[in-house]
Parts: sequence; structure tokens; C-alpha cells
Amino acid sequence: MAAEFEKRFWISLGLTLPILVLSPMLQALVGLREAIQATAKWVSDLFDRLGYPFEYETIPRNIAYYAGRASHGSTLSRVVYSWVLARSDRPRAMDFFAQALQSDVGDIQQGTTAEGIHLGAMAGTVDLVQRVSTGMEVRGDVPRLTPELPQEMERLDMRIRYRGHSLDLPDSRLTHNPRASDGEAPPITLCVEGEVCDLASGTSRVFPLSEDAT
Repeated sequence: MAAEFEKRFWISLGLTLPILVLSPMLQALVGLREAIQATAKWVSDLFDRLGYPFEYETIPRNIAYYAGRASHGSTLSRVVYSWVLARSDRPRAMDFFAQALQSDVGDIQQGTTAEGIHLGAMAGTVDLVQRVSTGMEVRGDVPRLTPELPQEMERLDMRIRYRGHSLDLPDSRLTHNPRASDGEAPPITLCVEGEVCDLASGTSRVFPLSEDAT
């Protein structure tokens, strides 16, 4: 029994680490963001040295190429495709998202749910809701949000902890209304769709969302 639990622990840890590494907040804490940005520049420079242009169109072209060929043998594959398609092809992204959710409940690999190896994919589906639907990332020591709810989602309410604040982040199709609970933490700077404001404990702000986000 102990050996089985140990096996599940290491498998789950291995699947969870990529999710943590891709977290902007963790990247900022450990200085990983600069390394990832350097890697992106390295890829761009490599394309230049090989004589290939690296333009914006390269990204959707590559996504389309691999999306048509992927076998999705791993349940994490559906999480990845839902992520990369979230802003460019939301209906298809939601299809992948629904498939990822069913991978554990439906045991689509016939017996692997009991082994607990879908924990990474399940964490990825939560991450999709928390970060992709809200467009949440931390850059320049400022939490930045660009909410864009899927058509299937009328409203999203969640709470996060940031710099001693408990922040409620209710989203609808028309507004984003961040609220900071009462406390003694100093004000923080928040950016919603490019609009920057200071948010103090016990206060809230209302941001009308652009049509692109609805």
C-alpha cells in the first residue's frame, strides 16, 4: 500500500510541476520569467539565423499544423490545446476544455483514473479558468487582468490572495468588479484591460469591459 501511494505521489508531482513552472506568479517569485523571456528571444534569434521569418502568423500556423496531427495520447494535451486556442478559437478551446474535464470522470484511458495520474490535467483545467478566462498575469509587480469569458460562461467569481489582500474578482460579460476585503495591507496597483488603478483594503472598483471581451 505504501509503495503504491509513493508511486502515485511521484507521478502526480511530475505532472504538476509543468503547471507550476508556467505560473506567472511563481515565475516572478523565483526569477524564472526573465529566463522564459530570454528563451523566447533565443527562439526568435534562431529563426533569424536559419533564414526563416518569425512573424506573428507563425504562431497560429504552427498551432493549426499540430492541432491537425496531435493524437492527444496524454490528458494534458487537451489542456494545452484549450490554452493556446482560448483567445483565437474559443469554441474549439471549450471543446478541448470539456474533454479535459471528462478525462478523469469518464476514465477515458480505461483504468488510469484510479492511479491518480490525471491530477496534473485536473489542475490544468482549474488553471484555465483562473488565468485564461480572466487573462490574469503579474508583470512589472502589477496584477493585470483582461477578462474574456467563454460564451458558455455567464459569470465567474473567484478569490485570490495577493500581497496580504484577499481579492474578490467577480466577472460578468459587461463588467469586472474587483473588491479588496477589509484589512491592514497597504494599497496595491491593479491593471484591468490597460486601465491602472490603486486598490486599498475595503474598497472596490468597477471596470466596464470592451466588446471584445463579451
